[in-house]
Amino acid sequence: MTPDPENGSPAPSHTAEGRDAVERPPAHGEPARPLPAASAVLAGVASAALGLAPWLVTGMTLPLQNIWETDTLPEEMPLALLPLSQYYLVASVAMVVMGSAFAGALARLAASIGRPVRLWLVGAGAAAVQVVALVQTAAVLQGGLEDSTRALVYLLGMIAGVSVGIVVGLLVMTGLARAGTAGTTVAITFAALALAQWLPTLIQPIGAMPSYDTPQLVYDTVRWLPVLIVAVAVGWCGVMTVRRALASVVSLLALWIVPAVVVAFTYAVGSRIYLQDPSELIPAGTHVFRSALTSAGTPQHMLVAVVVAIMVGIVLVAARSMRDTPAPGAD
Repeated sequence: MTPDPENGSPAPSHTAEGRDAVERPPAHGEPARPLPAASAVLAGVASAALGLAPWLVTGMTLPLQNIWETDTLPEEMPLALLPLSQYYLVASVAMVVMGSAFAGALARLAASIGRPVRLWLVGAGAAAVQVVALVQTAAVLQGGLEDSTRALVYLLGMIAGVSVGIVVGLLVMTGLARAGTAGTTVAITFAALALAQWLPTLIQPIGAMPSYDTPQLVYDTVRWLPVLIVAVAVGWCGVMTVRRALASVVSLLALWIVPAVVVAFTYAVGSRIYLQDPSELIPAGTHVFRSALTSAGTPQHMLVAVVVAIMVGIVLVAARSMRDTPAPGAD
């Protein structure tokens, strides 16, 4: 056993890769008491509900649909647990992912204070809320959409998008709750990318009138906070091992590529023209994706992220060196 230079505790192996294992609380004093099963499930339910909060506070009236069977006023649309529409699918996915991210962070916090939880119970609670929300919303959509092939494709696309979000959310939850440094970094990155879509819907709820008295600082914070979160996570992760280097590269690439995918997807599916002619969806989305990769603001985000990551990495390396350096006159 050799001292681990990252946390000062004995390392399980002499390899640098061994240091990526999840840190466990010291096995001294009273043994850790896991949270009861009911509390673990409730934690998952509460986390999923918090993820849906930007929509729940609006009254949950389904957004207008382009292919609704009858002409309906906005206030006459039925209630739904998710704001599923071609304009708000990305926001719906972000709410699902954020709910699971909250669950993962809560599970990790509970373990750090000596009250570990059975993660599968937390995940079951969160997933149950999200699946119920998806099923209820899909049923409402199916009951109101026109009877056509394009309506069926539209409905299945909405269901598939949120289903992918549920799976990604559970992976993010697991990474935040149990993964080592590399896995946690990637999980933080995707949680931050979801946060970039979740925060605007919290500040400006779906369907609400635009607010012109919101300080510019709020919008700047919403725009830059996810970038800074990813940058700090990458700086903390570093590149000292192959696993960590790969996680850092994946995180920075995700910060660059995922927002461009969101822009392209929103543009393609948000157009009534492409809804009428789905064959044009992919060419149109591809064109916008390429433009979004180099659009105004994207290079600046990447530059800031890399610079901040390097600065955080330097500070952490310096702090570890100072900690590991014996004091003058020490035996």
